[in-house]
Amino acid sequence: MMNPSFAPLRILVADDEGPVLDIYRKVLAPEAPDPDREMALLADALFGGVQTCPSEGYDPVFCGQAEAAVAAVQTAVAEKRPFAVAFLDVRMPPGPDGIWAARKIRDLDPDVEIVIVTAFSDYQPDDIAARVPPAHKLLYLQKPVYPQELAQFARALGAKWQTENQLRQLGLELEQRIAQRTSQLVAAKAKIEQELARRRQLINRLKESEARYRDLFENAHDLIQSVDAEGRFVFVNPAWTATLGYDEKELKHVTLFDIITPEAMDHCRSFFARIMQGQAVAGIEAVFATKKGQSVVVEGNVVPRVLDGKVVATHGFFRDITARRQAEVQLRQAQKMEALGMLAGGIAHDFNNILAGIQGYTELSLMALENEENPTGHLNQVLAASQRAAELVQQILAFSRRSEEGRKPIRLSLVVKEALRLLKGSIPPSIRIDQDIEAVNGVIMADPGQVHQVVMNLATNAYHAMERQGGVLTVRLYEQRAAQRLTDDPDPGPFLCLEVTDTGCGIDPAIRDRIFEPYFTTKEKGRGTGLGLAMVHGIVTAHGGTVAVQSRPGQGTCFRVYLPKLPAVAVEPIETTCVADCRGNETLLVVDDEEALTLLIRQLLEPLGYTVVADTDGQKALDVFRLGPERFGAAILDMVMPGISGLELARRLRQARADLPIVFCTGYVEHGLLDQAKAMPSATVQTKPVRGHALSQTLRHLLDRCQGG
Repeated sequence: MMNPSFAPLRILVADDEGPVLDIYRKVLAPEAPDPDREMALLADALFGGVQTCPSEGYDPVFCGQAEAAVAAVQTAVAEKRPFAVAFLDVRMPPGPDGIWAARKIRDLDPDVEIVIVTAFSDYQPDDIAARVPPAHKLLYLQKPVYPQELAQFARALGAKWQTENQLRQLGLELEQRIAQRTSQLVAAKAKIEQELARRRQLINRLKESEARYRDLFENAHDLIQSVDAEGRFVFVNPAWTATLGYDEKELKHVTLFDIITPEAMDHCRSFFARIMQGQAVAGIEAVFATKKGQSVVVEGNVVPRVLDGKVVATHGFFRDITARRQAEVQLRQAQKMEALGMLAGGIAHDFNNILAGIQGYTELSLMALENEENPTGHLNQVLAASQRAAELVQQILAFSRRSEEGRKPIRLSLVVKEALRLLKGSIPPSIRIDQDIEAVNGVIMADPGQVHQVVMNLATNAYHAMERQGGVLTVRLYEQRAAQRLTDDPDPGPFLCLEVTDTGCGIDPAIRDRIFEPYFTTKEKGRGTGLGLAMVHGIVTAHGGTVAVQSRPGQGTCFRVYLPKLPAVAVEPIETTCVADCRGNETLLVVDDEEALTLLIRQLLEPLGYTVVADTDGQKALDVFRLGPERFGAAILDMVMPGISGLELARRLRQARADLPIVFCTGYVEHGLLDQAKAMPSATVQTKPVRGHALSQTLRHLLDRCQGG
């Protein structure tokens, strides 16, 4: 039967956050009865002999700081009332962290079971295991914590602690009895058999403990998998199956590399190669494809299983962060809009300057015509100003675009210069911008929009730091072989370093460690959301880089962003077409809801020999085309029109004539529709505002390609 004198298990909890301590209290010292505990007590009463949980529940001690937790253990050891389990948060400012407390506690009591609980840690699992041995008495629990997980950890580890204590006691007793009673062989034999029976009982209890760990494995919300050296799945937990949709039979025909999306394959293969060399890798982010083809973004840790010096399997522990990544995209868009609002004055300033030039030179052209003078010089100025306006619109669209462009090789210097051009108009004359772009041809693999946002956020922060007293904003770009501490790669290779320095107020050392936290800001209300530097850190980390900061109060701040540099990338030659080659004799169908644009295209192309049939109504144009589809050499269609859109009109024209070449003209359209247009065979896209030479080149190239010329 159950031992009635058994004392409650003592459990130590150390966390600096009150709400988290409240969760522990509800689990370890609940006001209402715990049904799982009641069932365990009932099992003890029915079957007897094996105690699965303490008769009096738990005796928890809660601490808000690491020093208090160490003091509690000292007292417990002195009173011979040791703790069975210690749950320790890693970060507990302003005092020492949980790893310091764990080492102190392990020195005071080597038998306590320690659980490291954290949402983010500066320590790697291998480092923690080395600092707080032995590894078999150290577990990790990732925040946010769930009451069910806490209860299961407390119960399973408490049972393990009880079992080990009893096992040690039994070993001592056995040695004493053998030493004392060697002369009484028969009695000693009986005693040994008795002890063996008790040891079998302990083995059973260990099996029960293993079953509890199995329950944790099967009920965990995280995705747990084991993969052999060839990438074949050995086992997965139910959460993995539920998330990705494969059952046990299908897993026999699926490998790890089958569920990783093609975009993430190279990244994940490099991680897998390191793990197969015996390295544990933490903080892996990957994209898995479900059975239905949906993408699931996961992050977690992978540890190798080594047997006889050889890695025979890997164990991965992942958490589905798809929703979090989607939220981050929305937050980045909000940050873009906030920065774009700040830039509105500068943009308006640039546009007014451009419009002033267009209006002024147009008036000069009219005056020249009245005086029978040549207006060509004035008109060239109008054309140049119009081109500047078009480029400014493209900069604004690139910065504010909601959809992700995807990673591709880009020249970082071009993105930096574009961002600074957009920012210049909104910075007061009291702040001077100095540029020192050394790595002009440096190429990185990155999302241009996200890198653009990094530059804008850092430059905007620097501007705010110097807003009152003025100063110098220095932006440098150069190549540097980053120190090994900046990356887990033993041979990190060259990095491009983007350095943004201001001469402003600097950063208080007391808050320097918090500047990358989301929503943390020292700005006045209405001047910022506190998302800027958090976005910078997240984007740079996701691109395999890192951010370093140096600052002293009153002496300015320097941010250095390190991004991995790609080897030299071949640049495709730009195709050019001579003006003489742009002529043609084909009949063209031109459809645009703006009559002025259809007239402009007619006047641009008819002098080159083309016959233009133009209309502002898509349905009327379709009816005309159906009367003689073969007489038309190509169609030039506006993408956005009332009634029938350009994309839909193209589909209907292709129903009448499948091989019709099509040029889509657009000022702005969502990427989804633009991708559909680009994916059409024998079709191309021309960006508005339309320039005659560019349109004629695009049209002639398309016609020659479709005709096999």
